[in-house]
Amino acid sequence: MFWFLVVRMLGRHGLRWTDLDHVHGDNPVASRWVEKSNLQMMSAIANIGEWILDLQSQEIFWSREVRRIHEVDATYAPSFSDAIAFFPDGARSRLTEGLQNCITSRKPWEMELPIVTAKGNDRWVRVYATPIVQDDTVVKLVGAAQDVTDMVHAREELAVSRRRLEMAAEGASIGLWDWDVTNDRLWTHPTWWQHLGFEQGRDAVPDAIADKVIHPDDLPRVVANRRAFLDNSSRQLVNEFRHIDGSGEWRWISSMGRSTAWGADGRVTRVSGVYVDIHERKIAAEQALYAAHHDMMTGLVNRTEFTRLIEERVSASMNGQTSFAVLAMDLDRFKSINDTIGHEAGDIVLVGVAKRLSVNRRGSGTPYRRAIGTPLFEAHDQPVGVGRGCADGLIGLGLV
Repeated sequence: MFWFLVVRMLGRHGLRWTDLDHVHGDNPVASRWVEKSNLQMMSAIANIGEWILDLQSQEIFWSREVRRIHEVDATYAPSFSDAIAFFPDGARSRLTEGLQNCITSRKPWEMELPIVTAKGNDRWVRVYATPIVQDDTVVKLVGAAQDVTDMVHAREELAVSRRRLEMAAEGASIGLWDWDVTNDRLWTHPTWWQHLGFEQGRDAVPDAIADKVIHPDDLPRVVANRRAFLDNSSRQLVNEFRHIDGSGEWRWISSMGRSTAWGADGRVTRVSGVYVDIHERKIAAEQALYAAHHDMMTGLVNRTEFTRLIEERVSASMNGQTSFAVLAMDLDRFKSINDTIGHEAGDIVLVGVAKRLSVNRRGSGTPYRRAIGTPLFEAHDQPVGVGRGCADGLIGLGLV
């Protein structure tokens, strides 16, 4: 191992074999320390074993750790063909090609490759090789083999977990974000921008730039919530706002984050969270709320909302805050329209009258389906178009 480390430091462009004699010298104490103490201790700790390939004789030396990695006994002395046979076909060809390039270029080489041990176990090793030059000829390869099985599996599991998270985020219309408060940088995962219809992601940007995607009417509230979150060193930051998409339209977004790092003074230095696309849910909720208080055909308030408004204004009037009046209007001969022209024509009349009541009302008056409102009376004495004909003189007024 010591040889290998020296080779890695001094032999980036090919190390002369005679240089190794200088490393060891003639001191037997130093030699024993290098070969036993340093080699065995470092090899065991790092799961690294040393190997040496003599290119002229094709003899190969394996250290104790290399034999342990390959699960062979302590007396096993492989030939070169035996050694490379532990690598599956595809890996074996990459190994031999890499070693040949190492010899040709006279530069160190390394690669992670799979092996099948003598006991049939699958492992991953990182193979290192450095050429040793003597008389301008590469005569040996000195290298190491490190067992990186656990590291490769951990990396693979991390990649799988990351992909699962990305798939879940895509399926649930979720985007990950990370806010570095100290350096004023907000990073958003590229899949979020793709979900919103942008061709490519965005780099981490300061808040002032990130806020440009928020609807101007929502921005003051978002900024105020963010400031209160930081001032109070809270653990959770929640906002709902409209976010611009790739087509220039606005979509409702829920942003939820939690503090993940704090400074020595206890103030939040990093926040991580998710964006959730709630546009359809938000619109559906608004539509449901609208439907609960309005007549869906005419768009006027329904009985429930009208009753609430009456109770509210009666209470205000009794407290001396204001006064109000109720105006009742009747549609003359409406039944004959339904009977002669049809209910569709009657619906057109209702919608037309409702539109005129809504457009021409004054002040804070509220039209109600059963003809409650504060209209401009003269504007309602016009015929309402029904198909090719018209319904004339439909509205009669009465003050209640």
